[in-house]
Amino acid sequence: MTDLPLQPSLRPPGRGRTLLVGLAILTLVAWLPVVLPGRREPPRLILGGPGATLDAARQLERHVAGAHRRLWVAFYVVRYDEAGPIAALLEGLAAAARSGVDVRVVLDRERSGLEGREDKNARAAAWLVAQGVRVVWDEEAITTHAKVVLADDRVWIGSHNGTRAALSVNREAAVLLDDPGLAAEVATWFEGIPGFR
Repeated sequence: MTDLPLQPSLRPPGRGRTLLVGLAILTLVAWLPVVLPGRREPPRLILGGPGATLDAARQLERHVAGAHRRLWVAFYVVRYDEAGPIAALLEGLAAAARSGVDVRVVLDRERSGLEGREDKNARAAAWLVAQGVRVVWDEEAITTHAKVVLADDRVWIGSHNGTRAALSVNREAAVLLDDPGLAAEVATWFEGIPGFR
């Protein structure tokens, strides 16, 4: 019979045990978002205006680029431009569609009675369609005033229209939420828009 020490050994564990413990910790951290419902990152507030020029545009670009499965967008206004924050946003949507992400963009339709005036979203919509992005127009009797970007299970909701001023100099506010439950509710909202499915 061997004598057992009264106290555990104080020498550090061998490399094999250290590696196993490290692997166990990494596995736990990787699985936490799967086993724990709710937010995976804390909400992020994005403010625009003096002192925060283009902060919102950069955050929105990263949000769009992070989509792997779905990228569903709703805007009241998207003013096409050939350079600047809106060009970057539109190119990000097109790049996602080319990579196989389910990209759908809901835009507000101009109401009848505005003959002679180009629809506020016509140029951006035409560009997106030419790039293979699915554009859904809302019903004529309903105004879609939302500004929402659903990228997988992360939701951007704010006051920013898709305009250069809104994403660069206006005083605007948005919140970015990493919340699968909220994302599911937003997805249901999108699916209720006629023609979206």
